[in-house]
Amino acid sequence: MPAGAVRATIALRSYDVQNDGYAWFSRPFVTEVKPGTKTWVPYSAGNDRTVTASTRALVSSTAMTLADADSAIGRRIDTITTDYVGRDSATNARVDQTASALSEGDRALGIRVEATGATRESVAAVVIAQADAWVQVGSAIEGLRMGAKAGIDRATTLGAIVAAAAVDWSAFGG
Repeated sequence: MPAGAVRATIALRSYDVQNDGYAWFSRPFVTEVKPGTKTWVPYSAGNDRTVTASTRALVSSTAMTLADADSAIGRRIDTITTDYVGRDSATNARVDQTASALSEGDRALGIRVEATGATRESVAAVVIAQADAWVQVGSAIEGLRMGAKAGIDRATTLGAIVAAAAVDWSAFGG
């Protein structure tokens, strides 16, 4: 042993890896050498049962863990699939209920319209015109709201914030 040595390196080389890329240590011999030793310590094969047993246990544990994970993933997939099938059924039932309610509402509306002597087309024209008017009102309200919000964002004093928040709603009856 060289004077002052504090470690050793074991090198394993495998040639002809085109055919078999594996190489194994089987019962390697590593031993401590005391200072002043002048001869090699005789080889002793020792016992590799502990290493073999722990390696087998690790492989078995890893395989079981992978199998458990695979099983858990499979169960989760089944749960999600069942959940979505259930949701699809519930959604389809709600779609059917909605279609039925719309049909019933349409029938009831028809009865009311006919009772006034108006046609469905004339009532529809009034409803559409009113909806268009509400879109314009909604847009105007949103413009005032966004203007106030921008003014508040620019304000640097409490008085400026209060002034920016004071929106004139009188055009909307408020």
